[in-house]
Amino acid sequence: MNKEQLYFAPFRTAPKAFTIFYYALCISLLYLLMAPKEYDFITGDYYSQLSSILQGYGLKTAGGIILDRYPPIIPYLFSAFFTLSKIFHAAPQIFYIIYSAIAISTATVFVYKIATLLLSHHVGILASLLFASCPFIQFGIIRVASEPTYIMLLYAAAYLLINIYIQYRYRLLSFIVIGALLGLAMLTRPAGILFPILFALFILFAFPVPFIKRLLFAFVLLFSSLLTIAPWEYAISRQEGYLVPLSTGGPISIWDGLRFNNCNHRAHLSLSPAAQQLSDTVANHLHDFKSNTVPFLKEQFHRAPSAFLELIGLKVLRSWYAVESQNKHLEVFSIILISIYLILAFIGASSYLKKDGKQTMAILAFFLSIIFYSWAMTTIVLSILRYISPVLGFIFIFSAQGIYAIWPKNTAHLPNRN
Repeated sequence: MNKEQLYFAPFRTAPKAFTIFYYALCISLLYLLMAPKEYDFITGDYYSQLSSILQGYGLKTAGGIILDRYPPIIPYLFSAFFTLSKIFHAAPQIFYIIYSAIAISTATVFVYKIATLLLSHHVGILASLLFASCPFIQFGIIRVASEPTYIMLLYAAAYLLINIYIQYRYRLLSFIVIGALLGLAMLTRPAGILFPILFALFILFAFPVPFIKRLLFAFVLLFSSLLTIAPWEYAISRQEGYLVPLSTGGPISIWDGLRFNNCNHRAHLSLSPAAQQLSDTVANHLHDFKSNTVPFLKEQFHRAPSAFLELIGLKVLRSWYAVESQNKHLEVFSIILISIYLILAFIGASSYLKKDGKQTMAILAFFLSIIFYSWAMTTIVLSILRYISPVLGFIFIFSAQGIYAIWPKNTAHLPNRN
């Protein structure tokens, strides 16, 4: 048995998807051992939404006001955990942990399937292991977060679309499902609000079918996603009196991302005096910021353009390595690990581009559009690695190819599907 057979032998003894799921679940359980014994299960506005649901008001107060700080998926999901905890007389954390481990393991299977479609079975295994072992992905196991659900929905939609593209299986029902999955992802995290458009653009510019069919597929996907979010969007927009993009938390999230050292639970970050003053100004004017976000930001830019650009530049960089606590040791660890991932991804993408054909370029452009869009959205709000982590799976696919490209004896496989 050679090295390659030895490394991958365990994955030949059972159905591949199930094996990947099993290994990912085991890795999640290992991360669980690092979790603190006690932590707050629900904090912030999730708590008020959850309390309202458990009291029988749904996502409304007793006075009928919709609690729209966050979209509805996570609050209702957490309410199910509390209901189960009452039925089985167990802590709700247990059901959250089980669910999160299953969600991340399911997303790992989709990463494997995407990598296998585009590259090879072996690259798929490596990509899934990188994904499942990544501490930034497994954060949702040891701390309550929306990422496990969001990641699972996003990668399910991406796999279905890429499978259609590679296998030429065009069914309207598939595009309806993809749109619904993206709609649910939007109702989990508002940051996914433009994903349906990115998916639709990929259909319009990449699918090798007549333009009328491309237009139909893109329309069905967009309509399905809009239909999924329509009840919630209508309710909160009617209450607020203007069009609300999925939640009213946008301005607060942007404000939180600019206040840096004006938060008790964050370590001090070194800023220039001008940038610190600007950050202090933003932190001390929450009401003005919430009511007039864009005019307020324009005013600050005109007052101190260099300081404003310094903060934005810092947020652009910190999106790839920062942690919410601003702990320097954790951020150095993040920089090292992310740098390794990205270097390997560059090597893998270069290897992937050696394949000729429109299909190769279209898929790479699709992945890059998702990555850069998520980068931009993370830059706008609190710029931390956790918020950009949902797209790391697309990077890991090429990181895995990078590993396989430099594997001894160059055993990388790049089947030409063009």
